[in-house]
Amino acid sequence: MKLFLIALKSPEHSVIPQCAIDALTCALAFSGCEVIALTDMPTPGWVDAVPYMDEINAYRQELVRGLTIPLHRYFSMTARYFVMKSYIEKHRTTGPIFNCDWDILVFSDLPKHFESVDGLSADLCSAFVRSSNKFQAPMVINNLKAIEFYVDLMQTYLKTHPPDTICLCDISQWYMVRQFGKFTESGSCSKIGMTTYFDPNMAVDDDVFEFDDRGKLLTFNNGLPHFTKKTTKELVRAVAIHCFIGWREHTKEIMAKLTLPAMLEKATA
Repeated sequence: MKLFLIALKSPEHSVIPQCAIDALTCALAFSGCEVIALTDMPTPGWVDAVPYMDEINAYRQELVRGLTIPLHRYFSMTARYFVMKSYIEKHRTTGPIFNCDWDILVFSDLPKHFESVDGLSADLCSAFVRSSNKFQAPMVINNLKAIEFYVDLMQTYLKTHPPDTICLCDISQWYMVRQFGKFTESGSCSKIGMTTYFDPNMAVDDDVFEFDDRGKLLTFNNGLPHFTKKTTKELVRAVAIHCFIGWREHTKEIMAKLTLPAMLEKATA
């Protein structure tokens, strides 16, 4: 399994966020994946994304032509799949791929986790527990043709919809990919297990784990983060957490309590 971590410039970030740097550290330490980290904000330890941005730059130029408002800040969500596609084509990368947001911290072996939740048997696997059949952006992409289809669909969609109306949230875009591309989905990466949990959004109170004004509470046990069940006070180890909103600016706090493998500790000291 390859873990793609892509952090691109946006109206909010002209330098790489600390959260993304911490996400790379965790990915290298715990994910059990080959890690491919790309950014257009020069940063030690990251691959320069610029050589893989020709297609997305051309797409951006088409989008802004005739726009009367600034390009939405969500554009970086779309852009990363163009960059991912270009990298895969140039390097003949094979799947499966873990599609990692730059604010996701991984604390466990991902191939083992996704196998345990039936995340490797279909084209795509979402990282969200869903109460409906609405598709979310996939965390696991087993069929890499889905990435190619995504880019082609966005290009086609541009020709038939005014740029001001294009939804740049990748959740909605991947719903269209699944609908029109007939890609299959299996498992749920964030199914709450007996002893582990892949958290899709730390800011969402799912009424299972203890929660405060910053999001789900984390307790560290043996140097690894855990959630605490509200009713039984049992600890559930975090496979990964999405540091959305409240936790995004506080990953240093997590890293200070985290026990990294000895070899990585030496390399990052």
